[in-house]
Amino acid sequence: MKVYKDFKTAKWSGGTTTELFIYPPTANFKKGDYSLRLSLATIDKSETVFTPKPDVERHLMVLNGPISLSHNNKDYELFAPFRVSKFKGDDLTKSKGIGRVLNLMFKQTCQGQLEMVSLAENQNLLINQENNKTLLFSINGNLLVKHANHQTELNANQLAELTNLSTEIKASSNCSFIIVRSNV
Repeated sequence: MKVYKDFKTAKWSGGTTTELFIYPPTANFKKGDYSLRLSLATIDKSETVFTPKPDVERHLMVLNGPISLSHNNKDYELFAPFRVSKFKGDDLTKSKGIGRVLNLMFKQTCQGQLEMVSLAENQNLLINQENNKTLLFSINGNLLVKHANHQTELNANQLAELTNLSTEIKASSNCSFIIVRSNV
C-alpha cells in the first residue's frame, strides 16, 4: 500500500485543483497523456464554466456545497454532497454554488467509479479488489488500513493506493472516505 500526503495544487478558472493521483505515474495532466486522474477541486466562484477535456469521461462528486451543474445548456441540477454527476469531458459544463468536489477523469479505454463510505468508530470494512486500481481518499476521521502484516493510519485528506487483493479498514473514529475503483 502506498499513502499519498503531498499533492500539487494549481489554479483553474473557478478556484483551485489539487492532483491526488495520476496514472501512469509519469503522466502529465497538461499534456493529456494520462489514463486516470483524481483531483480535489475547490469552486470559489458562485458561477463558473468547467475546462473542457475532450476524449475524457468525468465523474464529479460533490463533497460540500450544494452545487448545481448544467451540461450542454440544459437546466441546472442540484447535487447534494456525495452525489455523483457523470458526463463527457467535452460537454459544456457550468456550475452554480461554492464548495469542494472530487473529480475522477479517465480516458475512453478506462472505466472508473466513486463510492462514498461512512463508518462509525471501531466499525470494520473488508475491501476486495475487483479492478486493477483501488484508491481510498479520507474525507474526515481516521482509518486504520490493514494490509498483509502491516497497519497504516490514513488521516483526513490523505490518499491510499491499495495493492493487496483484500484490505481491512477499521475506523479509529467516525469517518467518511471515498473508494475509487478503476480498471487501469
